[in-house]
Amino acid sequence: MRKSLYYILLALAAGACTPEEQDNPFVGPTCYDGIRNQDEEEIDCGGRCQACEVLGTPVVTPCANSLKDNVVKLDGIEMTADSRNSICQVTSQGYRLYFQQGNTQIFVVIGGNTPYKDQQVYSLVPVSFPQAGEASIEYYEGSNGPFSSEKGTLYVRVKGGKVIAEFCDITLSNVWNGTGTTYHKVSGRIRCQ
Repeated sequence: MRKSLYYILLALAAGACTPEEQDNPFVGPTCYDGIRNQDEEEIDCGGRCQACEVLGTPVVTPCANSLKDNVVKLDGIEMTADSRNSICQVTSQGYRLYFQQGNTQIFVVIGGNTPYKDQQVYSLVPVSFPQAGEASIEYYEGSNGPFSSEKGTLYVRVKGGKVIAEFCDITLSNVWNGTGTTYHKVSGRIRCQ
């Protein structure tokens, strides 16, 4: 009997140390394990654990009420990307959100690492490879482009592990071989799939 009890306790202890511990009915709440599991909203908070702290004042995009998920408004014309054409990826230049509809492509590049905070604000710069803390927006239509963001603000939220980038009335420009500059206005919300 004593030997059986020893093996049962050993099995329970081993089960408590695995990443799947949230499925182990013998462990109970795991609100202090440093892992986002069970119904936690963030690591060790939310759901059945203590409420998560709200950090600072929420960042509100100035045109948030007029934005829709994966819809970009270019020169007043709305374009919607389907889920296959709204992608996020980590590149050597930073974190990139990609939006495509037909032959229109828009890239939002955030310099540095993957956004990890609930909300962040980035200054837009007119370069393809922004530095940490900066971002850029580029637009291509077929072989025309890049049209690059001149200045402005990019608002980024991270919710449920998904990155959401929002921008309002950003001027994009391209100088054509000394023949003049062409401009476009863009607003949108890109949510990674």
